[in-house]
Amino acid sequence: MGLFTMIDHYMDLPELQDDTTVSVELHTLSLTNEWLYDGLIFRTTLYDNSRHTVDQYANRWLEIIGSAPVTQTLYFVVDISKIVFTVYGRSRSQELTRFRRDIKGYVAIVEKDTLESQFSRMLVSTMDRETSNVHLGIFNTMDDALAWLMEMAHLTQTTAE
Repeated sequence: MGLFTMIDHYMDLPELQDDTTVSVELHTLSLTNEWLYDGLIFRTTLYDNSRHTVDQYANRWLEIIGSAPVTQTLYFVVDISKIVFTVYGRSRSQELTRFRRDIKGYVAIVEKDTLESQFSRMLVSTMDRETSNVHLGIFNTMDDALAWLMEMAHLTQTTAE
């Protein structure tokens, strides 16, 4: 993989509004981890579905969740629109929603608009009832996912005041 492949790969990253601060934490050919909106939202974009990549994604999220204070609400977005999510990926993702029940979180999942994503929406409504501290949303665009997370952050902040 040459420099031009990396540049092309980086150009695939979704556009953000001009007022969005992005801090790239890790960028490889397999995934990108970055903090958006001055550290409010943690975004992972997966470019392959290998166990190694899924483990990198899940382990980093577990680190963030594990070190979060009880009073902090977490906001995550994972973009799996470029891959087919495997059974292993789903099981690691479910592990994330059940890791700590003492903190509140919002997770936006960006998927391709397929029959599978429609099925995922049905599963998410079931999971939301099981994990009342973590709310999940499935979206077909990054813009929609980020808009939902920002709305949830605003509502959380408003109700805390």
